Amino acid sequence: MNKLAEVIHSRSNPDLPGELLPPDAEIDRYLELFGAQLLGVVPFNQRYRLRNEAAFHLERLRDDLIAEGHDRREAVRRAIVAYGPAEQLAEQYIKSWFEKSAGGVLAKRLGKGNAIAFVAFALAELICVGLFYGRIFVPVESVFRYTVDPTVFPASTLNAVPIPDSSLFFAVLATVVLVAPILAGAWVGAKVPIHPMRAVYHGLLPCILYSFVSGVLVLPSRELLLFALVQLVYWLPVSLAVAHFARLHVRALRIGKELSE
Repeated sequence: MNKLAEVIHSRSNPDLPGELLPPDAEIDRYLELFGAQLLGVVPFNQRYRLRNEAAFHLERLRDDLIAEGHDRREAVRRAIVAYGPAEQLAEQYIKSWFEKSAGGVLAKRLGKGNAIAFVAFALAELICVGLFYGRIFVPVESVFRYTVDPTVFPASTLNAVPIPDSSLFFAVLATVVLVAPILAGAWVGAKVPIHPMRAVYHGLLPCILYSFVSGVLVLPSRELLLFALVQLVYWLPVSLAVAHFARLHVRALRIGKELSE
């Protein structure tokens, strides 16, 4: 990340202060900062096109202000202020560029980032819930039998299946529950270049609600209720942090690759 910080710093801080630069050089500095925000996220040909679009709009704003009677330096300053901060503009362009590549009904309805996160966490949810149910219902010759006598469920719902236990099955279950948010968060961070933490929140929240409702409605309730709690206090913060750092890491790798070419 030091390399990323150096690139953005160097592009946004030329040798001369703004008041000593030629008027149009202020636009060039703005465009350099704008391009630096896209570096490592948007491919070069797309960055070039977006930079040219921003330059066209800025120059048109400048020319309109000059026609209104402002001197060139003031016109450039006002045009930049009217166009908005370079970081904000870059964020809008990245979001637009990313969402344009969305394919499928789910991505178009939820947004591409939210859809990626939902698929990642829904898959993790499916695996974990399947393992939870596997501790209760075991298939034998195409017929399901109960590992616990169903007649004791109403009287001992909270003690239907011991938690934890020393079985290999429970060890596998615990490992999956611990590792799943790390893998899902890393996947989202690597695939979603804009607001991956927001996508994680939107993708994971339905899974938490599903676990909670299932825990209330499906026996034995303790397992899925505890799972919902684990998702809330462990999955959510861990996946948010992993997604954030995964995005930064992937971007730094892409920047390093571009600078080395």
